Amino acid sequence: MRMYDYRGKIAGVMITAVSAILLTIQRFTHFVVLQKYTALQHYYFILFFVLFGLYMMANSREKMDDERVKLIRAKAFQTAFNLTVTILLAVGVSSVISSAANIDGKDLMFIGSFALVIYLGLFHAGLYFDNTWEYEEDKSWIEAVRKNWIYKIAVTVIFVVVIVLLGQLFMLK
Repeated sequence: MRMYDYRGKIAGVMITAVSAILLTIQRFTHFVVLQKYTALQHYYFILFFVLFGLYMMANSREKMDDERVKLIRAKAFQTAFNLTVTILLAVGVSSVISSAANIDGKDLMFIGSFALVIYLGLFHAGLYFDNTWEYEEDKSWIEAVRKNWIYKIAVTVIFVVVIVLLGQLFMLK
């Protein structure tokens, strides 16, 4: 699969941030732009853009995309994939055992968003909190993260999206 260059990560952060803000506003005000669709359909349309922004972030290269970054990306993807498959298998088994289980598209959307958020969280945690990473030899990793303002924004956006998605999940039930 071909990855976006580094600018794709910046675009993904902006799309995710704007969409997460719109998602929160829509959830509390229930505004409708297109009259033939309901407020709930607008909500899922905006949620799609949040997931699209996360997808762009997940499939973008780093500024310095070396072998170490590729290894961290592979490990984070493997862990997120295994967690997602485990969740899907658990949901499948529970729906087979219990005939009362009702799984629809919004549940699948939340499982997909969970996988993206877990991957991004693990990738950035591995990238910035790995002790072998040295941005410059005479600086600590905290100073290296402070120097990269886009990553501070990306980590903040991911954290806010997790909070928003979890809040939305509990508000829907």
